[in-house]
Amino acid sequence: MPGLRLILTDWQGERAAAAIEAAAATAALGHPVSVLLRGPALALPAESIAMLHDLGVRITACQTAMAAAGLPATALPPG
Repeated sequence: MPGLRLILTDWQGERAAAAIEAAAATAALGHPVSVLLRGPALALPAESIAMLHDLGVRITACQTAMAAAGLPATALPPG
C-alpha cells in the first residue's frame, strides 16, 4: 500500500472516528499517512492530533477554514 490520504471534515461521529482509527492503524503499520483538517475538523481534540503526530501522520489544515475560524498559521504546531 503506497499510503493513505484523508480529508477530515468533522471531528465528531462515527465517520470521523473511523478515519482517525484508519489513519492511526495505517501509520502504526509503517505506511505513510497524511490528513487534511478542513472546516469543523479543525476542532479535533489535541490528544488525537498528538497521537497521530506521534505515529508519524502528516497533518495539514485548510488555510481557508483556519481564516474563517480566526486561527493564524502560527497556531499550528511545528511539523
